[in-house]
Amino acid sequence: PNKEMTYKEYQNVRIFQGDGVKLLSHLPCKYLDAILITFPDPWPKEGHSHWRVVQPNVLVEMHRVLKCDGKVFVATDAECFNDWTRNIFTQESS
Repeated sequence: PNKEMTYKEYQNVRIFQGDGVKLLSHLPCKYLDAILITFPDPWPKEGHSHWRVVQPNVLVEMHRVLKCDGKVFVATDAECFNDWTRNIFTQESS
């Protein structure tokens, strides 16, 4: 394998390594084109669901910071988190 890495400068990519929920409140309205949520802790026990990253109040903040045609991408391998997230998004969109 080639061990050389090629670095390119991108002006439109930002990576935040930390609590993205806390970051949302510091972003201006209609700022992001997309939000990626990748394999968050699913908190599988029913009593722990309030710790899951996707919550109604978080969706309100995501909606605020996303541009009008913005998208949210979610990747998970936990069925409980998938079901939870679909339910929250469905409730909030109605």
